[in-house]
Amino acid sequence: MIGLSGGPEVHALLDRMCNQADRLREVLICSPFVDEALDERLAKLATAITSAGARLLLITTPEVARPLRLLLAGQEYRRTTVSTPRRRLHAKAYVSVARRARESEAIITSANLTKAGLASNIELGVRVVPVSDAGRLLFDQTCRFVRALA
Repeated sequence: MIGLSGGPEVHALLDRMCNQADRLREVLICSPFVDEALDERLAKLATAITSAGARLLLITTPEVARPLRLLLAGQEYRRTTVSTPRRRLHAKAYVSVARRARESEAIITSANLTKAGLASNIELGVRVVPVSDAGRLLFDQTCRFVRALA
């Protein structure tokens, strides 16, 4: 399935990631901007994901990576990686890789991981669930792209 999405759908995906962390193998988040308003939410997500034995990869800019590394520096976040790409980052993607492929999903969007990006800005994105050939192809390409940034 491939459909349009916006900031509220990213919000909902983050909620599903937290609430269904035991179903996940990996979470990939790519956003050049992450504001402090989402720090608590990211810490909660990192706790849920890593406690479930899944991996969390956060890709962002060097300026954002520093405080995120401090926020997620505890032993309980050992399966969390904060990474920065070699070149200037503008891509935004939120990927939930489930243990059962058909439960995975990705949102490729214009929405940064900020309060405004998820709630008040007008954002446009594409939500992908790998249940069709086209969905599987786009989902796999998105995962490869985001992992390659790290």
